[in-house]
Amino acid sequence: MEQMFIDLDNFKQVNDLYGHDAGDEVLIEVSNRIIKVTEPSDRLVRIGGDEFILIKPGKSDREKINQTAQNIINTLSDWSDSTYQINVSASVGIAEYTTECKDIKVLLKKADNALYEVKRQGKRGFIHA
Repeated sequence: MEQMFIDLDNFKQVNDLYGHDAGDEVLIEVSNRIIKVTEPSDRLVRIGGDEFILIKPGKSDREKINQTAQNIINTLSDWSDSTYQINVSASVGIAEYTTECKDIKVLLKKADNALYEVKRQGKRGFIHA
């Protein structure tokens, strides 16, 4: 199993410029776009604000995980909302459930740390914990 911690880059600007209703509309579109590039067995959960967790059940395949992360980044980077004149991008931190890392809280923390390393390096990318 893999977990991806997904954070939208510069999303605060949407709420600041256009209000929370506009932000909600953008979050719905973002969710729909992410779901379209993931597997039917994957589960996308919004955990607050502009942060999501994507849970990929089953055996890990690093190449497939990397492709999913890149697809998420691409589907959001290729989209700009003309109604609100915004560009949305994503940063993704990835953590793998292993025999050494079975605790869900530890897994989430590792994914979160990887996410913030992506942010520190300039955003719009992904890193494995």
